[in-house]
Amino acid sequence: MSVSGPTDENVPASAVSSDEDESRTPDQDEVLPPLEEPAEPPAGTDEDPAGEAAPNEVGRAGTRPCAYCGRPLPQHGDSSPVVRYCPDNGGACANAAAERRRRDQDTPGLAGQVARTWDMVERLEDVAELLAMSLTGGLSVAGVERRLAEARAEAATALAEAHREREAARLEAQQGLAQLGAAHDEVRRAEARVAELAARLEAARAERDTAREMGNEATRTAEAANTAIAAVREERDRLVRRVAELTSALDVAREELAGAKEAQKRSAELEEARTRLRTAESELDEARADADAAQKARAAAEQACAEADRQALEARSHAEEMSLERDEIVAERDSLAADLVACREELDAAKPRLAEAERIAAELAECRGELEQHQSRLVEQQLKSREHSQMVDQLRGALATMIAERDAARAEADEARGELERLVNSSPSRSRHARPTEYGAAPASTSGQYSTPPGQFATPPPPAPSQDLPPGHDLGGVTGPPESFRRNRFLPPEEPAS
Repeated sequence: MSVSGPTDENVPASAVSSDEDESRTPDQDEVLPPLEEPAEPPAGTDEDPAGEAAPNEVGRAGTRPCAYCGRPLPQHGDSSPVVRYCPDNGGACANAAAERRRRDQDTPGLAGQVARTWDMVERLEDVAELLAMSLTGGLSVAGVERRLAEARAEAATALAEAHREREAARLEAQQGLAQLGAAHDEVRRAEARVAELAARLEAARAERDTAREMGNEATRTAEAANTAIAAVREERDRLVRRVAELTSALDVAREELAGAKEAQKRSAELEEARTRLRTAESELDEARADADAAQKARAAAEQACAEADRQALEARSHAEEMSLERDEIVAERDSLAADLVACREELDAAKPRLAEAERIAAELAECRGELEQHQSRLVEQQLKSREHSQMVDQLRGALATMIAERDAARAEADEARGELERLVNSSPSRSRHARPTEYGAAPASTSGQYSTPPGQFATPPPPAPSQDLPPGHDLGGVTGPPESFRRNRFLPPEEPAS
């Protein structure tokens, strides 16, 4: 594509081919009119870098002409990239501009060098524009402050949430500890009551054993009294039998005495009978005394037996009372055991709440750790913001350097354009696509192989357009020279009327 702007549609196709330029005769070559010195460019043109920002800013806020067809294009404004080509024709303008730029870059001589220089200038402009958008959108002071405010708000929200969770966990833990303390108090009271009842039960058991021993002693005393009574009764029966025997002997003696009295024969026998009678009477007196003693012993034995019976009855009644009291104590013990089981169940039920309180305390510790992490992240964000500020300063310095390089490249392009105009003015009979004589003759072949003149530098081929940009944008360096260069450059020769 040629170096010209939107007026290149009037250039015939024969003006592009170098073979046709060589085959044309001097009569067919058209004399180029002398170029007039361009007027002082207005503020904001490409030749005034200081005033270029104003039209660009105005163009972003309103419209900007297409870099190929010149149709006004609405711009998105803000920090969005500039729309350079028509976005609604499937990229036809961008493709045509790229094809024209490739043709201009393949042109040998100073025209190709100028095209490549403008390509480099536009690449620098695109990179500077992207860098400015990045600085404005992500690395500006407002963006950094916004991210810091968001981080601070997030940290404050997390801190408030952690404080609320900590307060809730603390209240739940206090309630759980209070309930656990109440359960422990109830368990201690129940254990004390159980111990008291156990002591009372032991005392009742001791009293029952004492009463049982007293009953056994009374039983043994009654049995001994019964044995004594039986012995006294046997002795009484023996004495009764002895009295009966003595009575019968007395009767026999009386009969013998009567027989002696009647017979008065045997005096010796009578005396002996009297002696036996006196002996029997003495024995009878002794028997009577023994009977009286036995009667007294019997009465004492009967009294002891009655006393033993009375003590046995008292022991039985006391044992029954102790048995009733024991039953009451056993029932109370069972109720206390049930209360103890209930208290233990309540304690077991309170254990999950205690575990929940411990878990809440652990979560509170985790929340504190997360809060510390958020605080450390906030400190890191502040450090990163400082680093971003330093990076912004460095990028601003790099942007200033790139702007200086762009201005230098524009100055070189202006010098090359002036040299091209001088060459064109000095040799009007030659075609504008021919190679200048000071660099030698142009090659006959159109394969694009040429040597770089001294003092010039070759540029790499333009990269493919980015797929992330909207239609109409071309940041790969195929946008062509600026509008001011297209407006102020020389016009192509008119085709002779056939």
